[in-house]
Amino acid sequence: MTDTKTPILREFDKPGTVIFQCLTGSHSLGLNSEGSDIDTRGIYVTPLRQFLSIRPPKEYIIHVDGIDDQVWDEVGRWFYLAAAKGNHERVSMLASPIQETVHPIWGRMLIDNLPAFISMKTLRAMYGFAESQLRRGHGIRGSERSNRKAIMHNIRLAWQGITLARTGELVVKLPPDLVASLMDLKLGRTTMDSGIRWANSLMIELGAEIKLAPLNNEPNWDRLNEMLYEIRMGNHD
Repeated sequence: MTDTKTPILREFDKPGTVIFQCLTGSHSLGLNSEGSDIDTRGIYVTPLRQFLSIRPPKEYIIHVDGIDDQVWDEVGRWFYLAAAKGNHERVSMLASPIQETVHPIWGRMLIDNLPAFISMKTLRAMYGFAESQLRRGHGIRGSERSNRKAIMHNIRLAWQGITLARTGELVVKLPPDLVASLMDLKLGRTTMDSGIRWANSLMIELGAEIKLAPLNNEPNWDRLNEMLYEIRMGNHD
């Protein structure tokens, strides 16, 4: 873990403003290869005085440059997407194996309270996105490369969803055997028909596991509201 500063966030460059930053996508999953996109995701806090001013704070910052794909959410927006919407991509940030910036108080608090964000909303969102990737993989308009990529997304999401449903744990980095099989699919060593059959089988399994998942229907709202309040009050001018 390193404590780096990102140039695109210079306008927010105050101690503790960027409370969390990590790599997501293929690098966090263990699927990266030469030329893979570098997906950076982060969370920043608007200073309290600015947050309470007439001019609303920026809700997010996006910077795309070649293979660099960088997105930072203002902490309020991040909480809303992660908790209220069950956005699995936001929640998964806290389980990324490649964490570049972790504020010693606020960033650490988010990581330590990851279970408070996880609920059936998270699991259903994962199922919905996996289903959309499966439909995309069946598409006749996309190239074979894009269709294979969609099926890969479906398989890893379904695997992550099944793992979450069974254990309550959100696992980001994929096991070596799954990585090897997905790379076979990516490189054409596994046929698309075999990949689609595998994906369909996992979706059936995930649907069954969702019905048995020991997760709360809602995230831990009391704890989440406490955390957001602490973060806001701890970042006054």
